Amino acid sequence: MGCFMITARCLKKKKHGKYSFWDNMLSHLINLFRWERGIFCLIILLPIAAFIGNFAGNLLPSVIVEGLTQGWRMETALLRILLLVLVMMIGNTTCYVAANLVSLGNSTYRTHYARPFVQKKMRVDYDILESEKFQTNANAAYTAIFHGRGLTSLIEILPDVFYCAMPLLFYGVLLARVRWWIPLLALVSSVISMGLLKFARGKHSQSYPVQEAISKRLSYLTETSMEPAGGKDIRMYHMGDWLLKKYEDSLNQMNREYVKVHNWYTVAGMGQNLADLVRNGLIYGYLLVLAGAGEISLSEFVLYFGLLNSFSFYFTYGSGQALFLGVCSNVLSSMREFFEAKEHRNEGETLPPEEVERWMKGELSPEDA
Repeated sequence: MGCFMITARCLKKKKHGKYSFWDNMLSHLINLFRWERGIFCLIILLPIAAFIGNFAGNLLPSVIVEGLTQGWRMETALLRILLLVLVMMIGNTTCYVAANLVSLGNSTYRTHYARPFVQKKMRVDYDILESEKFQTNANAAYTAIFHGRGLTSLIEILPDVFYCAMPLLFYGVLLARVRWWIPLLALVSSVISMGLLKFARGKHSQSYPVQEAISKRLSYLTETSMEPAGGKDIRMYHMGDWLLKKYEDSLNQMNREYVKVHNWYTVAGMGQNLADLVRNGLIYGYLLVLAGAGEISLSEFVLYFGLLNSFSFYFTYGSGQALFLGVCSNVLSSMREFFEAKEHRNEGETLPPEEVERWMKGELSPEDA
């Protein structure tokens, strides 16, 4: 649950428009349950199936080691191994099928917003329709509904967050039963890794304007050299060498930017590996001491070894996915403000649908209508 605690504190401070992150998530789940209960149920089933498959996979090596050390009969060992393999296959297969069904249901879910979107744009007064705020929210709603930006990611990311939360809680409790500081150290290591990655991404973002300027310069030089008018001037004034020098300088500058960004990611990766090395050295070394002292069995050592790796992975991956939900929340907030825009239009008598159809076909003139 560590990723939820950290994410909750981060997102609690953020508010896009008049709706908070938690308001938007609740609104999304209510709409999902109302319109697509099948997807809603699959989102609940997917994390459970994934957790069962993963836990069975972590138990399997431990059971094999226990069977070897305790001298189980071949039939007993094979039966337990086959049972765990069967559970693991059922869990993983169910998770795979559920994830594909959720992905297929994305477009179906978004269609429920399509008619209200068009209806809203037709009903608001013209002054509201042309307002900057309404247009901004309308554009965000349009890209979300008809292109999936935000809504598609939300449908796929939310199960991932639930999927990570379950093993984090369960594995954290199991590891804490050995020593309370083991899951805490794993969390600290993962937080350091995330911080280093965030730092590298920040440096990458700072390089975007420079890269964009160089890219525009390269594009201009390329187009100039290929245009007939530009080619004529280049030959008349013997500018070929000068143009190639400018092009080469720009390429070298772009390469330097790429190397700079790559170096930041390399440093971040080295820091992450160092954090993992310290974490694994301390925890695995301590587990070996416990195994040597007879406080835990060899099979328990193998089990905790697997649980620790899974715990660290789920925290890092789940935290990244949970933080990305903030982007989806901003999209949902814009959509909700769009749909809740006031409608002041004077609803008078309108043409019957059949007359509108005839008018569109040119069978009626505006005067007849």
